[in-house]
This record gives sequence, C-alpha cells and structure tokens, in this order.
Amino acid sequence: MAAVFLFVSCNQYENPNEEVVVNKFDYSVFNEFKNSPIFNNILNDIKLSEIKFNIKSTLNKNGNALKIVNSNLGSDLTLPDSVLKLTDYSAKEILNIGLENKWISQVDVSLIKSFTHDVQSENFDTAVSKYENKVLGMNLSVKEFAKKNAFLNTIKLYNYQNQNVLSKSIMKGKAYRVDEG
Repeated sequence: MAAVFLFVSCNQYENPNEEVVVNKFDYSVFNEFKNSPIFNNILNDIKLSEIKFNIKSTLNKNGNALKIVNSNLGSDLTLPDSVLKLTDYSAKEILNIGLENKWISQVDVSLIKSFTHDVQSENFDTAVSKYENKVLGMNLSVKEFAKKNAFLNTIKLYNYQNQNVLSKSIMKGKAYRVDEG
C-alpha cells in the first residue's frame, strides 16, 4: 500500500499549477491510472529490486520504492525517514504519529475512522460516498480539499488494483477499526 500512496503523491506533483476545484471531487488520477500498466510496472520493479539487492528493512524497502516511483514518474518527491518507517506500525499507531507530528488533524482522524466504520458496516462504495458528503459539508481551503481528494483517489486506486483487499482487510479487522479508539 505504501507504493500506492507514493505513486499518487508523486503524480500530484507532476502538475503543480492544477488546482482541485473546491466542492467537487475529481477522480481523474484514479481513472488515469486504474488500468495503466505503470502501476504494475512500478510494483514489479520494486519487487525485483528488493530481490536483487536483498533489501530487508522497512526503511530501505520504502526508500527504494520512493526512488523507483520517482524514476518512473519523473518526480522528485522526498520523504523523511520517519515517514518511510510508518509501515512498521499499526494503523492506530500511524494515526497517532500523524497527529503528534501534525501531518494530519483530528478532523482527518475522525474522517478516516468514519470511513473505516462505513466500509465495515456497509461497503466500500457507500463509504466513499459518505466520505465525500462529509468533506463537501466542510468549509475547506483548496489545499485541504485537495488532500481529501488525493486520499480518496489513493484509496480507490489501491482498492481497485488489489481487488477489494482494503474492504476485506477492514472487515477481518486487519485495518484500523473504529473500536480501537
């Protein structure tokens, strides 16, 4: 999943002059890449590189993935080691670390918990729709709205590319569950 987030994040920086229109979700990133071979090519490059160079640690794996994503997309996204190590933590720990470092707000945590709950109790598409409605009901800046839009593009792409594995892992309790706090 880390590669998907890196992939979408890097794609965001390709067109820095394009702004997401406030109050209208834009799924062009998802639609552009959902059937694109580039995503699978990047994942294959990552796997081959990990085998070739015997990469074991999370930091090295995620740093390698970032390098490959940047290379394939012609981007230059950089992330601190603290971000690259996040996949070592549980979903609850990641949210807490995000809050502590001010990478996300309490509103973001509430939205994520609500999204997870909606996937658990209903289904992925309903959860996306409810998330959209909640975000559209907020008075967000263009920058904050763009973050919420990028989140949904990333989640939709990951879910699409992995045949609903996100929905399945939430249902089995492998992703952050609402009852975890």
